[in-house]
Amino acid sequence: AFVPQKPYLPKGNLRTILLYPDSDRIVPDEAIIAALQRCGLGYLAKKLEIKEEDWDRVLSGGERQRVAFARLLLQQPDIIVMDEATSALDEESQASLLSLFDEELAAATLISVGHRPGLEDYHEQKITLERRPAGAHMTSRRLRKSLWRLFKNRRAANEDERSASE
Repeated sequence: AFVPQKPYLPKGNLRTILLYPDSDRIVPDEAIIAALQRCGLGYLAKKLEIKEEDWDRVLSGGERQRVAFARLLLQQPDIIVMDEATSALDEESQASLLSLFDEELAAATLISVGHRPGLEDYHEQKITLERRPAGAHMTSRRLRKSLWRLFKNRRAANEDERSASE
């Protein structure tokens, strides 16, 4: 899953944006409401079935980022790549949402880009990119190889899983 600084929110009801991109998936209301509550959006639970709303205009930047975290709870992805995904949140809210990676999302591999204090506490390794004339360069060759192996192994596992279910 990719969590950008400004998450995409399709038009539709709240259920649609929380289950995006798999909006047709059947998820019990209790699970959706629990994800909303865990991400500090419990007050939106009563709006779950509102017909259609332009949520991109209704929700603040911080609320949109919280929606992206609620999606992660509902999707439970293996790999999560975040790009400034907590930039619109205060540090306390950021800490609360990042604690999901120690609790409900502990099995996921997390890669994040960010500049905010406190992010390093939720990562085991730090990657520094250096600007060079030919483009950015990762300083750790060992880490670069580890990341490649991780993605390659996860992709193979997902393909095996798909083949077994067919």
